Amino acid sequence: MTQPLVSKLARQAIGFGGVLLCFSVAATELIYTPVNPTFGGNPLNASGLLANANAQNDYKAPVITRVEKTELEQFNEQLQSSILARLRTNTLNDLFKTEFKDIAGKAVKVGNFELQYKQEGEVLVMVTTDTTTGASQTIRLGTAATLDLLRQ
Repeated sequence: MTQPLVSKLARQAIGFGGVLLCFSVAATELIYTPVNPTFGGNPLNASGLLANANAQNDYKAPVITRVEKTELEQFNEQLQSSILARLRTNTLNDLFKTEFKDIAGKAVKVGNFELQYKQEGEVLVMVTTDTTTGASQTIRLGTAATLDLLRQ
């Protein structure tokens, strides 16, 4: 009784194998094709990808309210800027009219700022300090020969 069952299964397996052999089976390499056009994908995908990104984006930009300045405030800012520019120009003019060695070690106070001049070898160093915060910035002005050329 087991004999006919085995032979029946064997016949079915052989028949199934024959059917598989009838079909042509071909395999090729898997080739990756990017979706995003930025990385070489189809440019027609761009609008769809952008729509998906915008749909997922829940960030809302903060609302910035701009405070309008009055004409008086604008005038005062311009006046202050002009005065500081004039002081800066006068300070630089005085700097280049004097001898290099005469300005070293001097300090000028203008409002909340202090300008200190010191000589380090052939280099003139200007240190600008905000007296309210203590923050400072250093400017190095070349060699004495360079300054002599600027004075002419």
